[in-house]
Amino acid sequence: MQIKIPNFKSTARELTYDNFSSGLNYKDNPSLISPSNTPECQNVRVRDGTVGKRPGFKRLYPTSLGLGSINGLFQYKKANGDSFTLIAHDGNLFIKN
Repeated sequence: MQIKIPNFKSTARELTYDNFSSGLNYKDNPSLISPSNTPECQNVRVRDGTVGKRPGFKRLYPTSLGLGSINGLFQYKKANGDSFTLIAHDGNLFIKN
């Protein structure tokens, strides 16, 4: 028995996007969004219509704050210019100078 395999033409194509001014759009159906939107954009950020690599994170503490979740992260600046990072974690408030 011989099976004929059809000769499929390649459907690969190169797409060029040069306008990301509208950024990421998770809200609308991907087939309906503007050409200046993208439905998926992992590990990148769009600023002023330019796509760039998303920066990483910096550890504030050498160890974990424990079980629970971070509920908020805020920058507090006093009138004299001193600033502190306030971290709300699992019902507790931590202050980082």
